[in-house]
Amino acid sequence: MPNKNALGGRGKKAPYKTEHYRIPAPIKPLVQALANHYRELASQNKGELSFADLVDQIKEQAISLDQAKLIKVPTISAYEFTQNLYRVWFTEAETKAGRDCFGQPILLATLAQKMELETKTFLALLTQVESDLLELIPTKKKNYKVDNRRVGALTFHTPLSVRPDHISVSKKTISETVDKPI
Repeated sequence: MPNKNALGGRGKKAPYKTEHYRIPAPIKPLVQALANHYRELASQNKGELSFADLVDQIKEQAISLDQAKLIKVPTISAYEFTQNLYRVWFTEAETKAGRDCFGQPILLATLAQKMELETKTFLALLTQVESDLLELIPTKKKNYKVDNRRVGALTFHTPLSVRPDHISVSKKTISETVDKPI
């Protein structure tokens, strides 16, 4: 997070002693807020402030910095999300392919937009969906991480639709059906 009051680095000297330190990710917003507030005080040449006073002054700022990182998943059941997802997918797929739209891939970004969800929220909810009819598909454009896969689109298949490579028919069955009189 750039700070206009930040000095030092790349040949510039800060008006105070600095030190490089790795901090745990959960407390990063607090440390950033402390550093920003200290820089402001140093740039204004105010008197020294005790550590306890400094912490009290930056609590709100630290909380607001941390809030941006939280993904707030709406309270929606996996079943309800799946039903809404299917409805939105079907509408989009039918618009593209007509009545025979099963198997038509629709981009995840499009589905998130149509469902009026942020992409991160949409992906978090999508990981909860368990359906044999849903297929996640990688795309050449933008792919997102869903569980352990990188995918950019999804499609639904009807329970009766079977892929051609999964059909095994013997020659005897074919000839019997062709030779039967109607």
